[in-house]
Amino acid sequence: MKFEGKGKLVEVEEVQQINEKFRKRGFVVETNSEYDDILYLELFNDRCDLIEKFNIGDWIDISGFSKSRKWTSPSGDVKYFNTNSCVFIKSADGEEVKEVEPKSDLPF
Repeated sequence: MKFEGKGKLVEVEEVQQINEKFRKRGFVVETNSEYDDILYLELFNDRCDLIEKFNIGDWIDISGFSKSRKWTSPSGDVKYFNTNSCVFIKSADGEEVKEVEPKSDLPF
């Protein structure tokens, strides 16, 4: 499912190198919605550097997609995991545009 939104950047995690072909980086934005939602988003592989140009407190426009996957434990318990993958970030004032085309090299 695609998403678009605007939020204030409140936290940026370090890049995590999972293996030689896969890395990820999380970041958090606060929205200016009625409920002051906090969203955790992730950048993968070549997109990990998209957030570098922005500072904590900057308002950014984001878009990407949400994805869920099902996991069954050895004991038969079922759990669902969600990923909010960001593929586009730009300054909310429209000055800096950063975009990377989606790739299908995600491990899930």
